[in-house]
Amino acid sequence: MPNNYTLDTQALAVFSEEGARPQMLFNTPNFKVVVVGLLAGQQLPLHADGPACYHFLSGEGILFIDEDVYQVQPGVTVVVSNGAKRGITAKTNITFLGTKGGA
Repeated sequence: MPNNYTLDTQALAVFSEEGARPQMLFNTPNFKVVVVGLLAGQQLPLHADGPACYHFLSGEGILFIDEDVYQVQPGVTVVVSNGAKRGITAKTNITFLGTKGGA
C-alpha cells in the first residue's frame, strides 16, 4: 500500500445518524488506520480487541477501557493494550484517529 499524507484528517470523518462509519486511511494485514466521526450521544460499544491507539481531533467524549474511564478532547492520545475492553461515548460531535496493529 502506498504512503498516505493527509493535510486535513478531520475533514475525512463521516457523521451518520446510523452510527460510526470509519474511513480507512491505511489498511494492511498488520496495521490499520481509520478516521471516525460520532454524533453527540452516539457510542462505540464496549468490546475487546487487539492493541490500538486513539488520537482525538475534535469534540468531547468518554473513553472506557476495562474498568477505567477517561475524558477525551482534542489533543488527547490513548494507547490501549491487547485484549482490553474499550468503548467510546460522544458528549459532542467527536472525531478521532484510530490505529490498530497485530497482537
